[in-house]
Amino acid sequence: MKGSLGAVIGDDLRRYQIGEFSVGIIVSHLTKREGTMVHLFKVVDSRRENRVMVIIKDEADIYGQLIWKASLKLQKNGDRLALEKDGTIIDEEEILLLLENEILMLLEEGEKWRAPVPIEGAFCQTERSVILETSPSKNSSILRQNPEQDNPNIPRAVGFSNSQVNLEVWKNFNIPWSQMSTFVEARLKKKVIDKRFIQFIIDEMRTITPKISIKACRIIAAKVIQKYPDVFKAKDKNGHQLASKLLDRNNYLNRPHKTALLHSPAQIDKKDRDSKLDS
Repeated sequence: MKGSLGAVIGDDLRRYQIGEFSVGIIVSHLTKREGTMVHLFKVVDSRRENRVMVIIKDEADIYGQLIWKASLKLQKNGDRLALEKDGTIIDEEEILLLLENEILMLLEEGEKWRAPVPIEGAFCQTERSVILETSPSKNSSILRQNPEQDNPNIPRAVGFSNSQVNLEVWKNFNIPWSQMSTFVEARLKKKVIDKRFIQFIIDEMRTITPKISIKACRIIAAKVIQKYPDVFKAKDKNGHQLASKLLDRNNYLNRPHKTALLHSPAQIDKKDRDSKLDS
């Protein structure tokens, strides 16, 4: 039977009309946009803080275009791409095109992929963390809903056991110095250890767990002194005083009336909290 052969192209479907019969054939998994095939990629920064979607047209230098656009969206100076899940470097465009369904990580020059920090007793949920707390005097467990926390050292939507975490976690912990206020930084340059500085450090540590040991405080204190040796070398070169201050501040925040306040929906804004530290 003779029939006219025509083509109607949709986003991903080509339909042929042969006589009375209509046959649809999927021609590509790629998206069509204004007549040009495009590729859709998911990209995260090295700290897993930000995720973006990037669309690249099917043209020359897809790899370079992806790095450039992802760098703009993430406000980074990207140099190469790696698989987010295991750090495998992607160095060929053909390989990149086979990984469109994977999450990619944008790395800057000299930057290395890091695995998510392993947390003892951690388990994942899709939208919010669930922290399992066990009372020392009872065998029953209490489930408490806790909102997601922003932290460069751990992936989001992860729950943590309320027990003290392994010391290896603190050894691998990175203090996000870029998030420290300019006021606190200016005080440090004058060799003044402001209360806001102690609060900044302990706030970041508490994103891992509120149960912080003196050993953990000493590890973090050593990192602080390594960053600002001139501030501490005269009075506290071993970091013992700083570690004690961190421990004292955390213990204060763990007091019952403070714990209830920290986990209430109307949490105090960091700026408000800073303004009250001098009182």
